[in-house]
Amino acid sequence: MNKLLIVLLAVCLVSVHAFVKRDAPATSDLEAKVADMKTKLEDFTKSFSEQAAKVFDPEVIKKSFNEMVDNAKQTIDKFKPASQPKA
Repeated sequence: MNKLLIVLLAVCLVSVHAFVKRDAPATSDLEAKVADMKTKLEDFTKSFSEQAAKVFDPEVIKKSFNEMVDNAKQTIDKFKPASQPKA
């Protein structure tokens, strides 16, 4: 009985192993996909760092802040009366 159970388990194990091996992707295909993903990730990080450097450039921030202050001052000046009445 034990020998029959061991043979049955061995046959099942071989069948499962063959089934799993058949469905598994080829390693060369998997390696190519991983390499492709790695290059895409490197390109993304490179472009992201370049964009972040442009966005957080101190000169650009200073220029934008000065433009914002000038625009706010012009808007406030538009709402001031043209001439102050004399008392």
